[in-house]
Amino acid sequence: MGHWGSDGGVPHETYAATFYMHRAWIPRKQYDLGIHLGLLDFVMEISGTTGMWVSGMRNVLRSLKITTLKRTYGPYGDPKAGIPFSFSVDGSDRITGFFVRAGFITDAIGVYVRHC
Repeated sequence: MGHWGSDGGVPHETYAATFYMHRAWIPRKQYDLGIHLGLLDFVMEISGTTGMWVSGMRNVLRSLKITTLKRTYGPYGDPKAGIPFSFSVDGSDRITGFFVRAGFITDAIGVYVRHC
């Protein structure tokens, strides 16, 4: 589902039942996320904001929050900057991975979903 942000940057993917998300570049700062999910933890929601970093620049990821069954990571960045987005799954559906477009900063993020 998604992507939220722009078509800039280079595509990257992370998907599997267990995964490790280690870093996100959100304007003005690199965030060391340290998100490592075990077998019994699942991502249930992703939310954040996208918007211009500087005048005339394409939309980029301005903030990010990831909610799992066990805890919430973030928000990273400025949740008051830009246009909000949110995606969640219900019941037995699972967010099984992420795809991002990134160069100097994280341009966009989206999710892979398994419907059960």
